[in-house]
Amino acid sequence: LFVFEAITVLHNQVIQKMRQALPKLGAIKMFFANYSQYSSRYDRYLCGDVDHSIDPAFLGGALRDINVYNIHYAVALFGQPKKARYFANLGFNGIDTSGALVMEYDGFFAVCAGAKDSDSPCFVNVQGEKGFMKIDGKPNVAPNLTTVITDESGGTVKDAAGAIVRATKTERFEPPKVHHRMTQEFIDFADIIDKKDFSAAEALYEQTLGVMKVICDSTGFEMPNAQLS
Repeated sequence: LFVFEAITVLHNQVIQKMRQALPKLGAIKMFFANYSQYSSRYDRYLCGDVDHSIDPAFLGGALRDINVYNIHYAVALFGQPKKARYFANLGFNGIDTSGALVMEYDGFFAVCAGAKDSDSPCFVNVQGEKGFMKIDGKPNVAPNLTTVITDESGGTVKDAAGAIVRATKTERFEPPKVHHRMTQEFIDFADIIDKKDFSAAEALYEQTLGVMKVICDSTGFEMPNAQLS
């Protein structure tokens, strides 16, 4: 029996490129991710019509619905945090319509913002002492990756404001176009099943459990009994 979480983040070539580029950034100092999208159900919610996705009884809300993509990036790149705390904007029924999750790692914090009650440009940004990398777009799609690394020559340049800053080198990556953002995900699932690749399935399972633990720890929700190595 194979059980998979449907999470496109782990099946996009962008996350692979991010793992490869991470050491080039030097000591990590900040991680920011924002997935904010005004829900098509939010107007109805404001009128008292509560959909399952915005209902505490069905574990809806911004954290579990769209912020989960941001958390997956943090856990995939950095592993389990030392601590996690969620700061939520609550609707009339107690659901988090938006909020920010703060995850504490050794030497830096990861901040994951998710909103179903407002819009904003979406992104994922990782900052290190020697550079940064950024996804411009929705985290669940990850249409591109820009990596900016400090030039090892030690040169400097003037930025648009006239400040003297370090010279950098920029690399840009766009994953191959696919029929649908879930295409590669289903290809990977089929491949694991056909090859009976239990090690690959276990890796995905552990990633999912890691993200679930972050959500549970940050909200006080008791996590079901499961193995997490």
